[in-house]
Amino acid sequence: MNDKLKAKTKLDKQSKKWNVLIEVDGKDIPVGHSVGGNELFFEHSKWDTEEDAIKWINESGKFELKEDK
Repeated sequence: MNDKLKAKTKLDKQSKKWNVLIEVDGKDIPVGHSVGGNELFFEHSKWDTEEDAIKWINESGKFELKEDK
């Protein structure tokens, strides 16, 4: 059984950068990180290219790229 969560990429049209979305309980949640070491402030992680976002997914060990149907 595969314990990895499904992930996909999505272009942020405003910033022209790529986000990674993780499927959790049927909802897509953006990957991000806390800002300034404060868990109350959160920023979405962004990649310059879709290839970089996919590489991050593949190298994470926690997620796998979701196949489009």
